[in-house]
Amino acid sequence: MRIGGVDVVPTAKATFKDFKDDDLQGLAAEVAYHFLFSTVPLLIFLTALSGFISRATGTDDAVTSIRQWLFDNLPSTTATAVAGPIEDVIENQSGGFLSLGAVLALWGGKNAIAALMKALNVAFDLEETRSWVRKTAIAMGLTVALGLAIVAASSFFLAGSFIGEELAG
Repeated sequence: MRIGGVDVVPTAKATFKDFKDDDLQGLAAEVAYHFLFSTVPLLIFLTALSGFISRATGTDDAVTSIRQWLFDNLPSTTATAVAGPIEDVIENQSGGFLSLGAVLALWGGKNAIAALMKALNVAFDLEETRSWVRKTAIAMGLTVALGLAIVAASSFFLAGSFIGEELAG
């Protein structure tokens, strides 16, 4: 059987053979694992950072707002379990949580980006020729760049309505 000048059966067999040979399911699982487990340190960092920002801006009711949001959007047992540690991190301001969260978030994000780089190399049949130091530096740089891009995009999104109202007024 041919579709558009391509033999379907041999093409499907070759695709399945490459899929098995490259262990694409294993690579997908590795990428998903690293992305999933890089979110926990990121949340620790963001929680600690929100406490510092709320104190710096004079918004001392951040704990109340966060607690209210948790109980409005999560099941009560989950909200109760999560609220305590979050309140401790926000109320007990120390640079330790912020520093530890930042380092762990960077390392977890680096692992996720490195797994993605490995998967893309396999998908495009490229041999990895860079040293471990160079791969790690590239992954960390991409992680920081991605973080800055997310912050910039979020800032533009949040400031967009304010800017639009000012221009319209």
